[in-house]
Amino acid sequence: MNFETIDDLRNSKAIILDFWRKYAELGEAFSAQDMFIIPILSRTIEINEAFNELTSPDNFNYLGAAPLVRLQIDTLLYTFAGIIANDFIEFLKCFMNGDNWNKIKDKDGHELKESYLVEKFSQIIGQEDFKRIYKEFSSFIHFSNSHIFMTIQRKE
Repeated sequence: MNFETIDDLRNSKAIILDFWRKYAELGEAFSAQDMFIIPILSRTIEINEAFNELTSPDNFNYLGAAPLVRLQIDTLLYTFAGIIANDFIEFLKCFMNGDNWNKIKDKDGHELKESYLVEKFSQIIGQEDFKRIYKEFSSFIHFSNSHIFMTIQRKE
């Protein structure tokens, strides 16, 4: 899966479903990892469709769409946590039981806390901007000055 343009993001459902169709054609039985990834991809599709609706030219709603970016980042971080967890099955059991999985450690012995995941992911992809984007879009989850500034800009 490669998303290079906004149109790719807008068509993400078709891209993701095509990926899974090709994967299913391999005829392999679903693994524990698949049972984790399938709902992640489903969530990604649903959030992207909501984002597309909220950012369409006829219905541009930035304050409604911005928190969805943070939700996608969270989905990415959860996926990343599962990948780097020292014991994926332990991570998956914790996740499936609704338990707090951020005490589980990665292969280097670090707890999978959100701040660590953001830092580590930023390093791996070589993008310091990821931390800034994470922080900026976090401000749209809880009522903050971002809401005030966006409302003032809209009124002007």
